[in-house]
Amino acid sequence: VMADKSSAFKAAEGAQVPFLKRSVSLEGSLDRIFQQAYKFSKGVSYPLMIKACLGGGGKGMRIVRDPKNLKKQLERSNSEALSFFGDGKKSTGFISLFS
Repeated sequence: VMADKSSAFKAAEGAQVPFLKRSVSLEGSLDRIFQQAYKFSKGVSYPLMIKACLGGGGKGMRIVRDPKNLKKQLERSNSEALSFFGDGKKSTGFISLFS
């Protein structure tokens, strides 16, 4: 479970582990992920960090400093994660406050 950040996030929530709500899990098609990310971003301040669910070493990570770049950075993060980690089952990721 812990190698897949999305599953780890859900397991922690299910176990009622307390944590700051500074990030949100994103799942589904790229359009759905953009809608989820956009909704999250409206309630917080920039910059934001996008992170692919699988992988490591900084691959699939993008800093978004301007709302107009959100969709482009989500697409780049997803493309890089698929390239390096082959997570083709679905598009997944996280978006978090970057501070």
